Amino acid sequence: MAGTQNLISLGSRPEAERKRIASEGGKASGVAKRKKKMLSQYLTEAINSPILNPQVLDRVVSNFEIKDEADLTYNAGVAVGIIDSAMKRKYGCSKTD
Repeated sequence: MAGTQNLISLGSRPEAERKRIASEGGKASGVAKRKKKMLSQYLTEAINSPILNPQVLDRVVSNFEIKDEADLTYNAGVAVGIIDSAMKRKYGCSKTD
């Protein structure tokens, strides 16, 4: 395999260097976990927020009999999109057609 002759295994490195590499890897892992958690929180907040786009709101209201305005979130909009997509694939139509 090309370029493998430049690789040095951790077992052949000095102990201090192995510890430094492991420490850097642990720190990078922590940063990645924090970023992933923050993205998850942002997406959760966004999907549970009220629908602001009137076109999306009309599609959700016409597809679901939602009485409580608090339930008119982008989560419901995603559900409508999934159902529409499935209906188009299976039957070539959609409830919104």
